[in-house]
Amino acid sequence: MDNLNGASLQEPPIKLDPLLQDVREIAINCNSVLKDMIREFEEPDISKYRLEFVFIDSRGEIEKGRGSGVMREVLSIFWREFSGSLSTGAAEKVPCLRQDYQKPQWQSVARVIVAGVVSIITLLQAFITSCLWGEELPCKMGQ
Repeated sequence: MDNLNGASLQEPPIKLDPLLQDVREIAINCNSVLKDMIREFEEPDISKYRLEFVFIDSRGEIEKGRGSGVMREVLSIFWREFSGSLSTGAAEKVPCLRQDYQKPQWQSVARVIVAGVVSIITLLQAFITSCLWGEELPCKMGQ
């Protein structure tokens, strides 16, 4: 069975050390965050970069803000828009299948989840790996 990047599920699909990755700036229009994020995250190799988000304002100019605050704002807006238009349910949200969202778009959503988790959680690599892939994988990686 393969994961989103085409790799075996027995190996992590991304590097969990964001300090060693190349930086990639992603410009997101403040009026179309959901659409822009899905388009940007359609690229399978996006997980190889440490992402830095910037907003494009309603006049088409790049805003000055950078860093973790902008990233949190982008992810927050993305999930708010996702919840309102691509999911259903009150207490728990479940993605709804739509004709205009096919496999590449849902893979993009999954990559946004991974990018959000990896960039927000700053815990030891072994701990995160153990949580995501179970206790057996870290043992096998050490062999």
